[in-house]
Amino acid sequence: MKKRFACALLALVLLVSLVPVTTMAADQKISEAAITVLKQLTTFKKECYYVAGSEYRVGYGTVCQEKHHFDSYGVPKVSENKHTITEKKADAALRTYLAELDKKVNSFASDNKLSLTQNQHDALVVFSHGYGTSWMSGTGALKTAIVSKAGVNEMLNVMKSLNDKQYNRHQVEVNMYCNGKYSNTIPSNFAKVTYDANGGKIAQGNGETYTMSFDASASADHISATNGSNKLLGWYTDPTGGEWMPKLNADCAGKTLYAHWQVAGNTGEDAKYTLSVKKLASTTVYIAAEVKPTELKDANGKTVKVSGDVEITKDCLDANGTRWGYVDSVGGWVKITTPKADAVAGSVIATATVSYNGYLNVRDSAGTDGKIVGALAKSATVDIYEIKTVNGHRWGKCDKGWICLTYTTLKEVSGKTITDTGASAYAFTGSVNADVTVYTAPGDASAKVAHKDAQGNIYDYVPKDTNITISSLSVGSYGAQKATWAKITWKNPEKDKNGKATTAVRSGWIAIAMTGDAVGDDNGFHVDLDPVMYTVVSDTTNVRKNAGDGAELAFTLSKDVEVEVSKVRLVGENIWGKMTVKKAIASDNVGNKTGWINLASKYVKRTNEIKIEEDTKDSDDHDTGLIATVINTDTVKVRKTGALYGAVIGSLSRGTTVRVWEAKKDKSWYKLDTNQNGTYDYNGDGWVSAKYLEVKEGTVGGNKTTTDSKGNTVTTDGTVTDIPRQDYLEAEARAISDMRKTGKPWLVILNARNPQGEAARQAAAQLREQGVEPLVLDVAAMGAGDIGRIFTALLYTFPMTELRVYLPRWLDALEKNHPVKQALYQALRQHGEEIRNLGQAEGALAPLGELPQIQSYTLTGIDLADGTVSVTIALPDTLYYEILSSKAGVPIESDAQLLALLMELAKIKQEYDKISDALDAVRATGYGVVSPAAGEMRLEKPEIIRKGGAYGVKLRAGAPSIHMVRVDIDTEISPMVGDEKQSQQLIDYLKDENPDNLWQSNIFGKSLSELVREELSHKLSRMPDDARSKIRETLEKIINENAGGLICIIL
Repeated sequence: MKKRFACALLALVLLVSLVPVTTMAADQKISEAAITVLKQLTTFKKECYYVAGSEYRVGYGTVCQEKHHFDSYGVPKVSENKHTITEKKADAALRTYLAELDKKVNSFASDNKLSLTQNQHDALVVFSHGYGTSWMSGTGALKTAIVSKAGVNEMLNVMKSLNDKQYNRHQVEVNMYCNGKYSNTIPSNFAKVTYDANGGKIAQGNGETYTMSFDASASADHISATNGSNKLLGWYTDPTGGEWMPKLNADCAGKTLYAHWQVAGNTGEDAKYTLSVKKLASTTVYIAAEVKPTELKDANGKTVKVSGDVEITKDCLDANGTRWGYVDSVGGWVKITTPKADAVAGSVIATATVSYNGYLNVRDSAGTDGKIVGALAKSATVDIYEIKTVNGHRWGKCDKGWICLTYTTLKEVSGKTITDTGASAYAFTGSVNADVTVYTAPGDASAKVAHKDAQGNIYDYVPKDTNITISSLSVGSYGAQKATWAKITWKNPEKDKNGKATTAVRSGWIAIAMTGDAVGDDNGFHVDLDPVMYTVVSDTTNVRKNAGDGAELAFTLSKDVEVEVSKVRLVGENIWGKMTVKKAIASDNVGNKTGWINLASKYVKRTNEIKIEEDTKDSDDHDTGLIATVINTDTVKVRKTGALYGAVIGSLSRGTTVRVWEAKKDKSWYKLDTNQNGTYDYNGDGWVSAKYLEVKEGTVGGNKTTTDSKGNTVTTDGTVTDIPRQDYLEAEARAISDMRKTGKPWLVILNARNPQGEAARQAAAQLREQGVEPLVLDVAAMGAGDIGRIFTALLYTFPMTELRVYLPRWLDALEKNHPVKQALYQALRQHGEEIRNLGQAEGALAPLGELPQIQSYTLTGIDLADGTVSVTIALPDTLYYEILSSKAGVPIESDAQLLALLMELAKIKQEYDKISDALDAVRATGYGVVSPAAGEMRLEKPEIIRKGGAYGVKLRAGAPSIHMVRVDIDTEISPMVGDEKQSQQLIDYLKDENPDNLWQSNIFGKSLSELVREELSHKLSRMPDDARSKIRETLEKIINENAGGLICIIL
């Protein structure tokens, strides 16, 4: 019996041990601690309320279950929709809703193969309660961050990017998710830092500044930035100089950090910070900051070393990435940091810019099986050192790890050979069954690929029935949607420059299917793939009805089953193939069945691979050996076609010399290298009439000044060609003069190989002496951002149409001739008249800040659409109180004093309002009455009265009234001044005195005003109190007893 029990117990233990962990995780429920925090974050509302575009909610944000009424326009009838709920019922409704969210979060975790901890599950449920569950589908930034197991900093900034006005709540949710903290307050260690690219561009936000949240209790790497060919030295506390901040930590909290750029060489950039020698890579001092430095020796031939704390006044990076700091006190350089031992070896073969709308994972190895070690934001650009294809995707190795190049824009470095390891395992062959347009990159917004056919005609498509090889897949735009794009190569019959027939390998991108669309076989695209055989290598592989992990499961395949793939789609990071079973295991019973499988190497293996041929490297078959120089006109129009009706696409200035690509048979028009980039550009180069050209044999050593149709004059500092700067000056001056004569907006672009270099600075200074502010760019390295800068700068040359000034509203209450108002208006007129175009607004208005009446001014906006400039002016509080005091006649120095005075004056006004009518009556008639207020009425005790045989009730009421009487008082003063003559002299003096000053005339040490006032006061005070009392009593009798007739008052 004991043995049987032991066997049963052992079987039970084995059975329990076989229960999958995922099944247990799938039953996770939100904890009570999380519900408590959720209730603290969600204000309980007893009455239901309408959520715009949604439904009625009540209690703790759950849907109100009562019936609601709407009018014919769909607007809620508020008066009929007020339902209430108790806290107990609200709690029950909340828990029911949270149970639904539990299931959705568990399903999300299962679908994405995540094992969530209790706090992570709780945080996602709490977040979904407030935000909804739409984040669980698609490829949004939040889903990507969760699936990729992002850290605190990335989660904070993903939440911030939601822009749903709930960021404070989201910080609490991140604290719960990442740190397991159940609190409704934002952690004190969650801080913010602002990065300023200081003339460069930050990847996040694609601008010059970016504010991000981070965990100040930890240390992390800073974000990246770019500035043309300049090298990022690091982030500092000041735009020039300042302290270097090597890591993002608590020292950065609340600060603005500025990028420092190393312009050229190892001369060093200004800095100012102190380091302990313990933080230096070496205490040895060197003569120069270079890869192979020479030690600095003292007078005795000993190597100079530093000790204690050293002050760094300059720093730089050498070619190997070593950071150097210059120490003034010893006159030499010290090593601050050296490159990490695991730095990427080899040379840069390409650069990749993230195009994914979110964060792109960085992994420790190529492929989705690699461990996530970081992430790159959209528009971040990194150097690529190696490329390989894994599971059909190209992966690039950067200094941070491996990234999937499918979600980047790749720019190959000129002269570097790229070996794409693994690409052939996911190459496909086929043909196009119609003419298919070819693009230079994934997406129909890219430039089209232009090639010649065997007859020399230029076209931008792959002709029907052409055999193609697909070497890579990517995602790109297709109209307003997304599509799977394939990089193809094909053999193109052409003629070489000598007219001999040849075949060249050409490449480009074509769309082959809409993203996620796996139902139709052609989807409107004209690509037929050759079938490819695959063998299942995993124990089992799922076959789905459509492409993608989220599609419905059709059946499963066992190991060693062979399938034939005839269609491919890109879904997320995986390539899916539409297959037909060709060789099945009898027990599977799946022969000839079709469906979609993941072509990743861990599931299936390709039977044979395809060789991918590289593009044919062309000789310059457009080079005619001719050059053309503009003559007979200051500027000549460049047209799209060789005819007068051709669209104007630009212009060339007199003296400009460019290469000739081709000519009309009658040589009346020439197609030239009008964009002056030295290469044939089918879409960009244009035609010029032979009337304005001198054509001859020769070569062009460099390019000169040109002006395009948008008013952009392009010149150079002489570093982009072999032609020295002085050879450009005449053409440059002429082009500028021509643009000025047009009276239209225009801009000068200074083309420089190094925009921050000395040559560029000198050339820019020369142009400023001519009254021109140039835009300095490396035209050959321009990106979309630089083009945007050009158009922005051009728009700033348009005239200002209106200057809108926003002043404090209290200024409107002052009279027009008030000194402060006049001074402000005069300054605004003076400086506003100096603004000729929008770009001058900021400089012209800057002196406003120096006026004593102005505390600050802010240029709040420049509307490039209508030429409106808006400026807000703030006046000092002291000026406000000074004016207020002078107008009120009472000293006021603060809001507290103003409020107290207003309260006092309000009481006075209330009393004055009672007597104001009586005062007006007194002034008009000599007599006025202030009627009693309702509150002043008094009711005496009722009495029973009898009149004859009848009885009644007598009600007596009383109230005080104020009677005002105007009494004209006469008075005289008779000063004794001596004899008659002296009296006459006094009279003459008083007659000659200005009437306004007469009252201030001094007589016997007192003014006439004081003498008269004293006499009037004396008369008023002589009226005895009993007389005043009798007058009051008499008025009472007249009013109460309705007495009239003659009144005799005996005093």
